[in-house]
Formats: sequence, structure tokens, C-alpha cells
Amino acid sequence: MAGLYLDLTPAYLYTQNGEPDRIPIQNRIVMELRNPSPEESVILKNDAKKEYIELPSYDNAAVMEGLTCIYLRFDLGTSADCLTDEESFKNVLFAKPDDWYCCQKDLDTFILYPSRTFSLEPFSGIEFILDRLRTSLPRDTTASCHVKYVNVTEGRIQEGTIIIYKKRCPLSIRVFVPAAADVVTGFRDTVSLEWCVTGADKVVLQPGGLILEKEGSRRMLLTGKASYTLTAYCDSRQVSQSILLEPLTASIETFQVTSEASGSEITLSWKVLNTRHIFLSHIGRLCAGSEGIGSLTLKRDEKIRSFTLSVENREGLITCSRQIPV
Repeated sequence: MAGLYLDLTPAYLYTQNGEPDRIPIQNRIVMELRNPSPEESVILKNDAKKEYIELPSYDNAAVMEGLTCIYLRFDLGTSADCLTDEESFKNVLFAKPDDWYCCQKDLDTFILYPSRTFSLEPFSGIEFILDRLRTSLPRDTTASCHVKYVNVTEGRIQEGTIIIYKKRCPLSIRVFVPAAADVVTGFRDTVSLEWCVTGADKVVLQPGGLILEKEGSRRMLLTGKASYTLTAYCDSRQVSQSILLEPLTASIETFQVTSEASGSEITLSWKVLNTRHIFLSHIGRLCAGSEGIGSLTLKRDEKIRSFTLSVENREGLITCSRQIPV
């Protein structure tokens, strides 16, 4: 384009192809309209200073008196040489300076023109941004951005094509964490580790050398301090992240046995710390209750004279016994 240069940065985008859907891969391309001349200004016109409701399509672009237009048309579809499919392109965001208008003509075409007539000074430029661009089409292929510059000053239309490359997403461990519900855990509780990796050929969890999918979760039994390392590989490159987990120390803060007035029922109540479950003699394993506070009402059994409450931690069983009131 004589007097102007349109530059796309970066001239590639990352594709979702082969990557987990959990991490939506969105691209942001900056398009800079530059005047590369060291001496001459370029006149961009909108002599009417108005926004046009209808403009010709890309194929029917024509010189309009007093109006400079720049057409950008992207190849859309599902074939490998397209930028993205039409449904995905509906979600893109096109950002422009306040003193420019943008008209979307058909789904695949943007028409840019100034809101007034002004000069683009030497070595200066104007930025437009194509944001939230997603594609699931195959990587290592190219797509085209077709450009028409309606140069009203010279009374002609200039055409060009910019190649956009679709690349594989960079090797990255996007997520490797314990599940939110398992962040605080006690001895012998299970912990769910969640991960999501992009750009990898192989994902390995240590200890154990487990080969994993790019996205998933796995439950672990926590019986002591443990370190888990997730490593993602792509060709000769690798990235790793580690998680150190240690069970909190369970303890018994209170344990009481009370009897109702008639003596036919008893109530066991407790408060324990850092555990989700307790062990109660004659009853078995129970949920500790909200915030470790719970109670249980039972019919009195003359054969049972005491109850023992136990919790388990790394040091073994912690017990507390209470006699039934007579």
C-alpha cells in the first residue's frame, strides 16, 4: 500500500487443536497502520465527518469521494487454511481508536475509516486490536488476511495479503493444585490433585512415574508429608511444578457424655480439630461434623459403661474416654 504499511503483531496465533478445553486459548493480534515514510505525511479522509451506515462489500469496494477506507477480510471456515470457524469468529472483539469507525461487513470483513480528515505523520501509526480470537483448526498451517486500501487521494484501490500462522500452544503447566475442598486435610484423608497442561507430548506424575492425560485429577491418600511433581514434556523441553502436602495434626479438644433426666438416653458431644472423621467405641467411624463439632444421642445400654473417642494423626491414635453418668 503506497504511503501506508499494515503490520500484524504477532503474525501468528495459538490454536486450541489438541489442547484441553478447560483452558480457552484466546489470541490478541495488534494491527498497526503505519506511515513508514521519513518525510511525507499521508492524508486519511472523511470529509463528511460522519459514520456511514452502508458501505460496499469487499468484492465491490470502490473509490468514494472524500472517504479513505481500509478493508480487512479473513478466511473463515473449517478447512485447515482458514483462520477459524464462523461461530468462533462471532466472539472476537475488534478495538479501535476513538477517532475511527469500524463497520463489520458480513461476518468475515471489517471496514475501517477515520471520523474526520487528518494527516498521518511520518513514522507514526494507528493501532487496531483483534482480541478474543480462538481457533481449533490444525496447527502448522496458515491463513490469510486480505487487505484493500481505498486510496481516495490517488483515486485507486490497492490490494495485499498478510499471512497469519497457526502454531501449537506453548508448553505450560496451567493448573496443578489440590482440589479446593481438599486444601485443608487430616491424616489418612484423600486429596484430589488437579492438573491441566498445554503444548505437551507427555505428562508424568511423580512419585510413581504415572503417565497422565493433559487434563485430569487423581486422588491420593495422605499419611504423611508428601511431595508430588508434575512434569510436562515436548520434544527436548520440559517444565515441572511441585506440590508439598502435609496432613494437619488431629486432636481432641473436648468430649462429653451427658444423661437426660429420665436416664433412658445419653448424649455424646465432641469438638475435634483438623480431621473430618472420628472413631467412637461401640459405634464406629463417624463424620466429625461441621468445624469438628458434633453430637450423638443414644438409648442407654446397661452393658456399656464408657465410650472412647479417637482421632488419628501421624503419631498414631489419640484417644479420650468418658464414663456414662449413673
